[in-house]
Amino acid sequence: MRFRAVAVLLLAMAGLLRGGAVQAELKNGETVVFLGDSITQAGAGETGYVTLFRRTLEATRPDSGIRVIGAGISGNRVPDLQQRLDRDVLSHKPSVVVIYIGINDVWHSKNGRGTPADAYESGLRELVQRCRAGGARVVLCTRRI
Repeated sequence: MRFRAVAVLLLAMAGLLRGGAVQAELKNGETVVFLGDSITQAGAGETGYVTLFRRTLEATRPDSGIRVIGAGISGNRVPDLQQRLDRDVLSHKPSVVVIYIGINDVWHSKNGRGTPADAYESGLRELVQRCRAGGARVVLCTRRI
């Protein structure tokens, strides 16, 4: 049930969960996009945290029309997210973007294909800025930048 704990943490971080219930900070018809790598991709699976988030909304606000989109691709790093942000995220006009990235940036550094620390930081800052410019609140699930 590790993913359930992650889902609760994400909801709390987004200010969307208080006292066990999803709060009205998400307005009817809004969109939440989860952007990341294989962890996010798996999170959109049957028991993953993205699915748990969606099911919580469906159970607590069944008529809200809030869309939840999983935009995780295995092996992605920050530069990959930068390249596909418009197509996979901003095109959906999200109100909230949850960015969960970093393991591949570090892990692939062992074989020379990782993301240098300065590019990682500047890339995350760019992702956050572009999401905010598109009108979305951002929940960043990674090391601090």
